[in-house]
Amino acid sequence: MNTLNYLKVGLLLALLSFSYVSNAQISLNDGLKLGKKFAKDAKANKKSKLAEQYTIKETTSEGLELIMMRVPIDKIKSDAKNSIIEAQNGLQTAYTRYKSKMSIENVDRIRQDISRIRAIDRDWLVASYESESEFYQSYEKKRVKEEREAEKKRKLDELENQRKRVDSLKKASEEKEYQNRVRGYHFVNKEDLQILETAQNNSKQLGKVSLCSYIKVLDTTKVNGYVEIKVDDITGYVLSEYLVNDLDKITVPYADIQSAKKSMFTSVSKTVSEEEAKELRRLAKEQERQQNNINTGRKYYRGPRGGCYYIDSGGNKQYVDRNICN
Repeated sequence: MNTLNYLKVGLLLALLSFSYVSNAQISLNDGLKLGKKFAKDAKANKKSKLAEQYTIKETTSEGLELIMMRVPIDKIKSDAKNSIIEAQNGLQTAYTRYKSKMSIENVDRIRQDISRIRAIDRDWLVASYESESEFYQSYEKKRVKEEREAEKKRKLDELENQRKRVDSLKKASEEKEYQNRVRGYHFVNKEDLQILETAQNNSKQLGKVSLCSYIKVLDTTKVNGYVEIKVDDITGYVLSEYLVNDLDKITVPYADIQSAKKSMFTSVSKTVSEEEAKELRRLAKEQERQQNNINTGRKYYRGPRGGCYYIDSGGNKQYVDRNICN
């Protein structure tokens, strides 16, 4: 029944009431109002059924319920038809982009279409349009947030990879430098390894070389277990069992291998004879005496009996430790 028919029914009820009801309790205008109400209710009911018929519910991958209403164009009987078509097309575009995990940028336009529908046709059910547009708006906010977080993570990963590349190049350079530095050297695997003059156990000791020291092996031929080596300005023999060709093969627990890897390390102490030791002591005392003269500005003299003295400001002899004159 269309609107005109409902109006006719309302008018008929008004006439019948006017004829039989005392004091004309229902007037002609009341009948017209009643007819309009019947017509409006009928239109709203028809649109409600139409909405139910073309409403689809879908459970998303996030476990949410998405409600969509798509009324075919030929079924849209409304003064807001153009806006309804625009809103439904916009929502369908948003749905397609949502399913493809793409950005949705037309939500504001859809909301404008919904507002126009409500202004033109208050009876058209826009609730599903609104809930669907809100769903896409929430999706877009979440997508933008995740995209920003992903971009932030990508930049952090890029910086980390760059740091790793720099570290890798640095390590490669250090390894190359290390290999060039140790090439041709052997390393001491004993604390204070003796250096002998010949390849004999009772040979004269020339000195000692410390743990991890770099040593050049001049001849790998073993004689009595010894090999000829050169370290600093000493050429002699050491027991080959205490030499290794790789710093990592050093087995002494407290060996500072890492420091030895960073720079060429050699620590040698020479063995001196008694005569050489006596001469060294003499030179040390001479150096001390000269330093004392410099520090005090005095000149020291040795007396006929071996005493040591200097002349003070009064012209008198002042005796000091005779070692100062040595």
